[in-house]
Amino acid sequence: EFSRLQAINYISWMDARRKNYHNQFCHVKWGDPASYDIIVKANKMGLEATADMLAEYVRRRMELAE
Repeated sequence: EFSRLQAINYISWMDARRKNYHNQFCHVKWGDPASYDIIVKANKMGLEATADMLAEYVRRRMELAE
């Protein structure tokens, strides 16, 4: 069983491992905004409005793929 501090430290350690793995095997750097289709600050619109906007984005992307 993990304490809260142990859990936070483990998550940070695992995130660093994932980042290193990604940077070693991918052609883009971890977190580079150029490698994302869309970046959203959900706290600006609220969760429901953000979910609606993302659902519409996905619908339109799917239409373009057809």
